[in-house]
Amino acid sequence: MLILTCGSQFGLSRGWQRFVPKRPLWILRPRKVRVRFDALHQWSTRIEGGVLLMGLAAVYLISKERVY
Repeated sequence: MLILTCGSQFGLSRGWQRFVPKRPLWILRPRKVRVRFDALHQWSTRIEGGVLLMGLAAVYLISKERVY
């Protein structure tokens, strides 16, 4: 989980910084920029979904061991 989170923070976040608006939002961005943004967003969603599933699995496995 930690490896995925660090990869997201230090890998994908650098890609996101290119999309910080330097112009007013009403000015449309080129299609190529939008496609790249969407790709980064999809990867971010997948990574965070993986972290969530790993966390749920960890909670399940830990709670299963502590049955009194």
